[in-house]
Amino acid sequence: MSVALIRRFVAAFFVIASAAHGFNALASEPQASFETTGARTTVPYGWVDFCGRRPEACHVPRLPPVDVSLSAASWRLLDQVNRQVNASIQPVSNLEHWGTLLDHWDYPVDGKGDCKIYALYKRKLLLDAGFPR
Repeated sequence: MSVALIRRFVAAFFVIASAAHGFNALASEPQASFETTGARTTVPYGWVDFCGRRPEACHVPRLPPVDVSLSAASWRLLDQVNRQVNASIQPVSNLEHWGTLLDHWDYPVDGKGDCKIYALYKRKLLLDAGFPR
C-alpha cells in the first residue's frame, strides 16, 4: 500500500469523522482540499491480515484517483454513514476485544471494535453506496 493510498484513507476517515461534530450539510457545503503524497511505505500488518481474511475487499485493480463532488447530497450520505456506523459499534480496544495488542482490522462482525473497525466499515458502506474506491 502506498503512502498516497494510506493518506487518502486517513483523509477520508477524517472527513467522515468531522460529520459527527455537528456539521449542518444544509447550511453550507464543505470545502475540500488535497494532500501531496510522498514515497511508498510498507503495508500495515493489520491491512495484510484483513486482506487475508477478506480478499474481496483487497484484491482489486489499481485505479486512478478521482475527484468527488461534495454536493449537499453526497455530504448527507457521508453524514448518514458516519452516524449509522458510530451508533452501531461499541468502542473497545484490540486487547479487550481480541485479547491481543497486535493490530486487528476487520468489519464489526460482533458490533465491537476500535478506530480501524469504524473506518473499514464506513469505507465498505460508502463503496456499497457508489463512492469511488
